[in-house]
Amino acid sequence: MVEAVMLWNEPNNLSHWNFRIDSEWKIFARTVVAASREIRGENPDIPLVLGGISPIDPNFIRLLKSQGVLDAVDVIAVHGFPLDWNHWSIHDWPKKIDEIRAVTNKPVWVSEAGVSSFGAEEVQVFGLQRTAELLLPLVDRVHWYSLMDLPATWTATTRHKEAEGSAYYRHYYMGLLREDGAPKASAACFPKGMGICQWLHFEDPRLELAVEWLNKLQVKYLRTGISWADWFRPNAESWFDRQMNCLEPFTTTLTLCFTPEHLGIEKHYTSPPRRPEDFADFAQRADAVIDTVGGKTQDQLFTLAKLGGIVVSSVVRPNEELASQYGVRSDYFIVDVNNAQLTEIAGMFERKQLTIPVGSVLPLSEARVAHEMMAGSRPHLRGKIVLAIEH
Repeated sequence: MVEAVMLWNEPNNLSHWNFRIDSEWKIFARTVVAASREIRGENPDIPLVLGGISPIDPNFIRLLKSQGVLDAVDVIAVHGFPLDWNHWSIHDWPKKIDEIRAVTNKPVWVSEAGVSSFGAEEVQVFGLQRTAELLLPLVDRVHWYSLMDLPATWTATTRHKEAEGSAYYRHYYMGLLREDGAPKASAACFPKGMGICQWLHFEDPRLELAVEWLNKLQVKYLRTGISWADWFRPNAESWFDRQMNCLEPFTTTLTLCFTPEHLGIEKHYTSPPRRPEDFADFAQRADAVIDTVGGKTQDQLFTLAKLGGIVVSSVVRPNEELASQYGVRSDYFIVDVNNAQLTEIAGMFERKQLTIPVGSVLPLSEARVAHEMMAGSRPHLRGKIVLAIEH
């Protein structure tokens, strides 16, 4: 169950938002406000969370407040890693929360708090226990970052990479589980009531393992994300459907972030978008959703269709009660192909009563380009995309 939507992640961190391009965060403000307007227009009851800030900076919150961002969200989120990257003591967590509460009356969540096992697992155990002791009585949500170590062959989401020195490699040791899935000492003392933040990469092979351990640790509150940039990959909707279906039992804060290269001012996922409205279009629900699975997956699809939209199933007739609850239409169809219908279509084609608009014709050798056109990452003319086989 999605309990809240978070708009972006660490917007005051260069690794997630390029403020060299948007030095006063004016584009960021327009992006969040536009997305908020669309989401609230479709689902006014779902809480909207400002992407967790890192570093924790009350002046940044003041700046966003002056640009109307705080009016567009319901919760302010912060991130802290005092034993790894921040220049303050872990014992100062209450003070850091108070700094934000001094400039806003919005609820404050800690959507990422973590300690690496880079130096020793005992350090992580201490950090986990102290974080829980300080924060669980203080704020409504605390998400521990993270469940699993980042695989050594993957790239950490940071601008500076190895230029950070040993600080970069701490990104690979933040989990309660090692890369091979074995639990660390901290997994044995994970505190009741604490949530988990676990980013799942596109078609992440660790999805089932993550769900298994979230259940073992009796986690209720989860934070994860859907990448706007990944939305344009082939099979993106299939992957996101699978991801959210697996995570349905958890009370989830869903983060939306990362700019598609072709929509950014700069070709990078941290770039501000050229048109903030593009992010809003991504954030809002769909006009039509097609169900090919049925069951619980179909029930979840009602949350993806906008008011007045439609859920169509090719498996089983959709639940009319849910359709009414979400203010959408529903329909059911099954393809019945027979000889008479095919003969009729062939006759219409011969009589030129049936025409097929062709937008682009490419040689077979450019099949990859054709797929990119279909995915939306390359422009193409309106109509069918055809691959021509050369003899």
